[in-house]
Amino acid sequence: MQYILLQTYTGLSTFCYEVTSTGRKLTLDEALAFGLTNRNELDRHKRSDYTAEWHEIKPGDQIMVELRDDETDESWKFIVPEAGLPKPPVSLDDERTGMWLHEYLREHCQCAE
Repeated sequence: MQYILLQTYTGLSTFCYEVTSTGRKLTLDEALAFGLTNRNELDRHKRSDYTAEWHEIKPGDQIMVELRDDETDESWKFIVPEAGLPKPPVSLDDERTGMWLHEYLREHCQCAE
């Protein structure tokens, strides 16, 4: 079993970056208890326009990403591989999170139709 941080943009603009998963969403208390985040990290990111949701994922789970703005309308459905993901991002400070998550997933997952 692995964990991954999924972030959705909630700011006030036409930009949309939405991430969902078929994996189980953890509560904030679980994310803290598992050491996926801490109060200092949460405080540093509390003014972010991105949500912070940690999910428990396993092989075969799907992670869906939608990216929309004035020029783009794309969506992807990624399947977690049988071997799992290599060091999935869980920290709010990880540069692979936010609107860059689909690049990490594209590199390590199969894309479903």
